[in-house]
Amino acid sequence: MKRTNLIIIFLIFQHQLFAQNEGIFNFIFGNRYEEAEITYTNGSIQRGYINGFIENNLLSFGNSNPFDKFEEQLNLDDKKFYFKSDLKADAITLTQEQIKKVSLIQNNTTKDFYLLKIKSVDKNDEIVDLERKVWLPLLYSSTTINIYGFNLFIDGQYIYTYTYFSIDDEYAIKPTDQIIGNKKYFIRYKIMLKYIFNNCDTMNPLIDDYMNKENYMKKYDELTEEIKEVKNIEGMSKDDKEYEIMLIKQKYYLDPLKQMIETFNDSCN
Repeated sequence: MKRTNLIIIFLIFQHQLFAQNEGIFNFIFGNRYEEAEITYTNGSIQRGYINGFIENNLLSFGNSNPFDKFEEQLNLDDKKFYFKSDLKADAITLTQEQIKKVSLIQNNTTKDFYLLKIKSVDKNDEIVDLERKVWLPLLYSSTTINIYGFNLFIDGQYIYTYTYFSIDDEYAIKPTDQIIGNKKYFIRYKIMLKYIFNNCDTMNPLIDDYMNKENYMKKYDELTEEIKEVKNIEGMSKDDKEYEIMLIKQKYYLDPLKQMIETFNDSCN
């Protein structure tokens, strides 16, 4: 059977997004020391180089379910890695217990990864603590709700922007921790949103509209047409078209969530 790789990469938005510490990031993790800034749990900050931090960036489809605790498969739950104050110094081992944030620095660009506990909606439609800590890059921040996450790729093609939500500095929540059918997924996603928005009455019709299947299909058709327009642009290279399409899809997935958060901040606080 053909083996397909699901690659999860942190991709670059526009440079101005990084100044606000927003957007999806492109970092190539490998077995080498990368420039980084460490924020310790006591608040102190140290700049240097790290090795072994989220070094795996792919999942494989085999006999097992690649989404079963995929944070673990991708090393997003890294419990320790190595740190040097400079490249000539001796390495020391750092653990989750010592650190609350890792800021990776590549090509004069910085992205923050936060260590967060994970919650999810279980089979009983209850929000539960998965008793798991993972490193998540920040995509969008506000005064009340932050979005963390990354992009999913299959065979080099962008598929989806996977997101987590957080209302504090300790936990992030996702709709499910397992592969389920679309109907159940929509139910759990709606439960998650109501929890995130604290059951604010103003948000309920917006959540219903966002989760409505007919609205979803209409917006998806609009997305498809927008993508077709890009594909038909004459004189644009294939790589530039693929990059533009990826940005359009990211906007499709993230903008409605950002808009709901802005409405929540204006109307429910």
